[in-house]
Amino acid sequence: MLKFLQHICQLIMSPGNGWEDISYAGDDPKQLAKVGLYPLFGVAAITAFARYFYEDLSFITVLQYAIVTFVKFFV
Repeated sequence: MLKFLQHICQLIMSPGNGWEDISYAGDDPKQLAKVGLYPLFGVAAITAFARYFYEDLSFITVLQYAIVTFVKFFV
């Protein structure tokens, strides 16, 4: 996960150098997705539950938002 976050930060700060470093690192893309990207999607989906506390929404509606938030990254 740490290596994934390092790559993300580097892509944000300097995209050209970031992509070069990722290609030179030789990291397995499937492993990076499994360890870093999918948990990040999960965190984004969990944050959808914050709407339950700040807006007048039912639990089912918030659960739907969380599912949509998680699935939209794969479409």
